[in-house]
Amino acid sequence: RHEYYFTYTPGGPVTPAVTYGESVCGRETVGDAAAAYEAQGYRVVGGINGDFYDTATGYPLGLLISAGQLLSGASSYYAVGFRQDGSAVIGEPQLEITASTDTQSVKLASLNKPRVDKAGITMLTYDYRTDHATGPSVASDGVNVVAAIVGGRASIGESLTLRVEEVSEDASERVLQPDQVLLSGASNGYDVGLAFLRSLTPGQTLTVSFSTPDPAWNDVAEAIGALYLLVSDGQPITDFEAVAAPRTAVGVKANGDLVLYTIDGRQNTHSMGASLGVLAQRMAELGCVTALALDGGGSTTALAALPDSASAKVLNSPSDKSLRKVSNHIVLLAPGQATGQPGSIYLTAGAPAVMVGHTVELSATLADTNYFPLSGNVELTASAGQIAGSVLTAPMVSGPVTVTAYSGGLSAQREVLVVDGPDEITLQRNGSDIDGLNIAPGQSVQLTVAAKYNHLPLEVSNSEFSWRMEESLGTVDENGLLTAALTQ
Repeated sequence: RHEYYFTYTPGGPVTPAVTYGESVCGRETVGDAAAAYEAQGYRVVGGINGDFYDTATGYPLGLLISAGQLLSGASSYYAVGFRQDGSAVIGEPQLEITASTDTQSVKLASLNKPRVDKAGITMLTYDYRTDHATGPSVASDGVNVVAAIVGGRASIGESLTLRVEEVSEDASERVLQPDQVLLSGASNGYDVGLAFLRSLTPGQTLTVSFSTPDPAWNDVAEAIGALYLLVSDGQPITDFEAVAAPRTAVGVKANGDLVLYTIDGRQNTHSMGASLGVLAQRMAELGCVTALALDGGGSTTALAALPDSASAKVLNSPSDKSLRKVSNHIVLLAPGQATGQPGSIYLTAGAPAVMVGHTVELSATLADTNYFPLSGNVELTASAGQIAGSVLTAPMVSGPVTVTAYSGGLSAQREVLVVDGPDEITLQRNGSDIDGLNIAPGQSVQLTVAAKYNHLPLEVSNSEFSWRMEESLGTVDENGLLTAALTQ
């Protein structure tokens, strides 16, 4: 499996942020979101895609908070939020939105979600859509109240003060101004909500308040929603349908560290992905006491700052073969200036698994405290095998080998699995699997071996295998060069 994950510790120079497109329903790729922050002078240390969203309209299913402003929400769904100090909150906010006058009040169903038949009131704002229109969900009979914002803000623990401008029963879309909202209920919606809207009159003042039963959400400055709870009290939840797919998840460890995780999928020669149950087990293995599943499939994206580039790079292989525009994202931001002070070591191995005696190319690079490239000496050691320069020669005994990189007081580790042999091999030509060959007499083709162990790709060379073929068909040498016989 091809997985990518970041562990973020609150309190350092890196801070988490939630990004989204030009509006709540607008969409952009994680790469575009990172580029926008880099253009503002930030160093994007890492990033992943966010909440599930409606593919037809783009609206996120759950909570969306950015810079302390509540942009979208409903009472259901899980969420992950971040306070100003970077610490995370994960759970079920159970957002409550209440509209009140001096004499009555009513619970609203949602903020910046499409209006739903046979349901409660939704409140739409200027930020709902990029064109600032109220959208087609209100283009059927309903009760619509346009109101001006005269005070306050939409934020958990706070309220908006509104002045009614229009009360109509129609099926019309509207274009909202920055200081306007629409309170709308379908004509077949809940009677209590419709009665409240019909009772309002132009010039009347009302208050819309936003709260949750859990006060921990009052301090949240950034948040996105999530659909599935994966880990609770350190225990993985496994009663999910066993369907493998690309996945994205977020979790929190007991010490408050945040884990952002992705795994590729739906690519036979790369990674099949994981079920939600396997994803839950993996998040628990990584030490998460609580974890949530974010959007997956073609949305799954992971990018990070690498020491060889000033711009964040995509790490994974999206199943769409290109980055998908999604509703929102989580990014980890550092100040955009190089400090010159050693902060971390970036250690990679050329292969996650190799056969006994095989060589592995290692790379260890210093980064400064803002994750910019930094020159300096890094020493490499291994728990088994031998290291010469930047090359590890695997031992002749199978098992995990831990490679450690040192520089001053900094260190980083990477595990390479050493195995006796593959449990799956395929023949390839020009990088593609083959089932057979059709070549002219006397023609030569170069074949290569692709190998796996427990679904992990093995780095192998042709010379590590014995080659043979039926003599009447031609010859094949010790490096996989096949030459067809001159006659058939």
